[in-house]
Amino acid sequence: MISHKLTDLLGKLSRDELKRLGDFLCSPYHNRQKYVTRLYNELVPYYPDFKDPVPLKETIYQRMYPGKPYSDTRMRNLTSDLLSLTEKFISIEAFTADKFSGELYLMEALPAKSMDDMFRRKYRKAAESAAGSRREPRNETDYLNRLRLESARSIFVNRRLPNDARENAECYQGIVNETVKFFLASLFKNYALMLNKSTTFYKYEFDTRFIDLILWYMDEGINEYTGDTCIMLYYYFTVFYRNYDEASYLRLEVFTYNNFDKIDDPDKLNAITHMVNYCRRQSLAGSKAYEAKALGLFKFALA
Repeated sequence: MISHKLTDLLGKLSRDELKRLGDFLCSPYHNRQKYVTRLYNELVPYYPDFKDPVPLKETIYQRMYPGKPYSDTRMRNLTSDLLSLTEKFISIEAFTADKFSGELYLMEALPAKSMDDMFRRKYRKAAESAAGSRREPRNETDYLNRLRLESARSIFVNRRLPNDARENAECYQGIVNETVKFFLASLFKNYALMLNKSTTFYKYEFDTRFIDLILWYMDEGINEYTGDTCIMLYYYFTVFYRNYDEASYLRLEVFTYNNFDKIDDPDKLNAITHMVNYCRRQSLAGSKAYEAKALGLFKFALA
């Protein structure tokens, strides 16, 4: 039988992706093994389930090598090579779709080639893009992209402008600032998810040993992050699910109402869902006023 690892992966590709994989295999830059391409062509007619009939290794081998005795070692090697190239194709497809990462890798390579003007143009464009530093981040990924952008700038400055103390200092400070913000956004978001699961769905022991320290840090320096909407939202999510009381609910409610237009769409849905579920619980517990609150949240979200 043909390797299930290979056929399962090929079967998950769309027809367009399967066609592009064929083009990919025909490129000598990626593949110089003509029999790997032959194996691909032999398998394509069996897409997507590779069953009915199930292709036999021996049958396909004879089509590829007519008149030659079957070699299981050769067939396994070809199958393994096609699997590796298919995995590479999928990774390149994902990389190509992520235009920001592509530009970032280019920027990181340019200093070694002394392409200073090109780096500055690319950096300026990236900094002004949706993931760049001139728009307020909408989620933790935006902070990560800003951090990656600062790191790329640091590579350039250290290689091309090592004696520019001011710009070096700006790079270091920028990396520190974006690291802290990415750390806070990611940590609060995932702590909120952990606490949510433990509170509302099932009991499971998550490692939240750091939560007291990070909440203390945030409480002490909260004014520093009032302009970072997603950090504040994830912070209020965490406090809400940690306490799950009226005071933490009201803080989340007020913040959501006041900043709704600045919140990322998935987080808007999460915020409304979290609060509606709390209102339902309170209503079932006898607090009838929360029925009206839940209805008000629905109306607000639909407005």
